[in-house]
Amino acid sequence: MSDKFRICFGTMAAFLLGADLVLCAGLALLENPWTALGIGAALLIAAGGLAFAFRRSEELWQTVLTIALAAAGCGLGMAACLIPLDVSLSGPFALRLLAAFGGTLVLYLAYGLIAERMEHGLKWFTFALVGLLWTAAVLLWVFGGRPELWGLIFFQLFLGLLFVFPLIIRAEEITTLRRNLALSSLTIAFLVLLIALIILTEGEALDGGELIEGFSVESPGKSRLNRRKTLPPG
Repeated sequence: MSDKFRICFGTMAAFLLGADLVLCAGLALLENPWTALGIGAALLIAAGGLAFAFRRSEELWQTVLTIALAAAGCGLGMAACLIPLDVSLSGPFALRLLAAFGGTLVLYLAYGLIAERMEHGLKWFTFALVGLLWTAAVLLWVFGGRPELWGLIFFQLFLGLLFVFPLIIRAEEITTLRRNLALSSLTIAFLVLLIALIILTEGEALDGGELIEGFSVESPGKSRLNRRKTLPPG
């Protein structure tokens, strides 16, 4: 394993663990999802402000603090999505979270082993793999029938897979890699909070049932259009 992979893997694992711990704290302490979203957004703004203020700094503490604040904001964003589902910190939930966490680490490790041996097509392989896994996770989240489970898996994959990009983006210096990792952390937190905002404002609470019911379909052979002698213009 290269030094770059070890740094990226360790950062991803720490970010994911921190976000999951804050998720559990949010579920235990907060009852209003908007409160979780608001605090998460404030932490993201603080992380972004810190990254901008020290953008020319090469200090390790700045990168660590930026990533930690982004992870906390991300965890509260996940909590904002799960609080409306009345998810409790029970044994089954802890096992699911642990399994999703471990599965994401294994996937990242497997990707890293493959990426370090690829000489051509790494960019397209990465985009295809990430897109396929995200698409599968979204479809299962919306249509799988257990939104609290598949939503949890989606977020674990979402957080973990975005850290593949600092791994493959060219970085000649360790400071460049640190900036890429900090930027990935901020991007992840922003996207998770944005997803939470969309879910809360739409009121779907991770459930695709209303979306499915509102989408009316018909057999082309039984369409009322077939009863007309001519189709309307346009």
